[in-house]
Amino acid sequence: MLYEVITVNVRVKSKNWILFGILAQAHGVSRCYLFNYLLWLETLGVGDSIVNTVNAGAPTFHRSYRYILDVDLLVTK
Repeated sequence: MLYEVITVNVRVKSKNWILFGILAQAHGVSRCYLFNYLLWLETLGVGDSIVNTVNAGAPTFHRSYRYILDVDLLVTK
């Protein structure tokens, strides 16, 4: 099955692109691949049920997700 390639122009803030870089490196993929994969998941509607899933029997899940990254450049493992 062949898919038609669609060009999408987006402007990502530097701080978000840096976060994408860290996440992509952690998973061994490129930033562009990760961005494309997340767009694909969005078109499938994968994230639509996350609030209901997390709220089921748990404390209230605020409608925002905060990712806190702690990078210690002096310690390498």
